Amino acid sequence: MENFTPGVMDKWGLGYEALTKINPDIIMVRQNGFGTRPVQESGRIWDDPRGDRRNSYYIDGRTEAAASGGGCYTDCISPRFASAALIAALDYRDRTGKGQLIDLAQFETALYFLLPGLLDTAVNDREPVRSGNAVSWAAPHNVYPCKGEERWCTITATSESQWTALCELIDKPELATDPRFDTLQHRKENETALDALIEAWTINRTPIRDDFFAGCRRSRRDSRKLRRPF
Repeated sequence: MENFTPGVMDKWGLGYEALTKINPDIIMVRQNGFGTRPVQESGRIWDDPRGDRRNSYYIDGRTEAAASGGGCYTDCISPRFASAALIAALDYRDRTGKGQLIDLAQFETALYFLLPGLLDTAVNDREPVRSGNAVSWAAPHNVYPCKGEERWCTITATSESQWTALCELIDKPELATDPRFDTLQHRKENETALDALIEAWTINRTPIRDDFFAGCRRSRRDSRKLRRPF
């Protein structure tokens, strides 16, 4: 497996053609940014140009501002596809005795996550718009502030039963039948008001993560005490 700049492995004498002379059934997986075919070859790349070229930064973020990928986004996507392709190549080798070269462009795997927008544009002539944390199929669906400095939690309800349970949890069961929120369509139409209601509940509570890590810290302290020699 390699993801060097196209041509580097060949220059070192470790390209696929060279390696097959040593081991004819070898499987090589390449995960270069834009693949190694001449039409795609573009030298060294990093996450920012990958994100920019696939236009994910344009549609990522809140309505008033785009957002960056926040890291090597495609590096996290490509291995999933590479694993599936490698399993198929291993199966093929088991049946035929032949190896393969898998030329996997990270740019192309990242496009998979933009397919809904691409299809909407191609079929309905609608350009994707930034929607922040909102989605069409769930409400609430957001990140809400909690007690403390920069403390947050994520809450989403993807079904009516989850929405009803959430209303019970925040001690407002009447919201489940409130005309503003009794259906997904109504919750989407009044999403700003809905988010404000949930935020009023979360802002006075500590996020579970803080409680969890506090418990972990206590456990580590207790375990150290037990190991301490008398």
